Amino acid sequence: MKITETHVKTICRIGQGKECCRYLTVGPQGFMCAKHTSIKQYLDFRVKNNDITAQGNNCDGYPIMDEGTDNNESYSDIKSER
Repeated sequence: MKITETHVKTICRIGQGKECCRYLTVGPQGFMCAKHTSIKQYLDFRVKNNDITAQGNNCDGYPIMDEGTDNNESYSDIKSER
């Protein structure tokens, strides 16, 4: 599900460096939340290793995206691309 512009600015804190939510992603449908997806583990790993700027964990997660979106990659799929 696409995240509203208000949520992206006030809760996800886009553009706020380390305060920006690590789970904020962007795709063809706009900004989305990855907190309840298979890439959560990968993003947590990147924060633990200080590999990404956005390190926030700012809410319980935006509503889960509609089925059929492209955001179903597994952690091992993403890691193997590095």
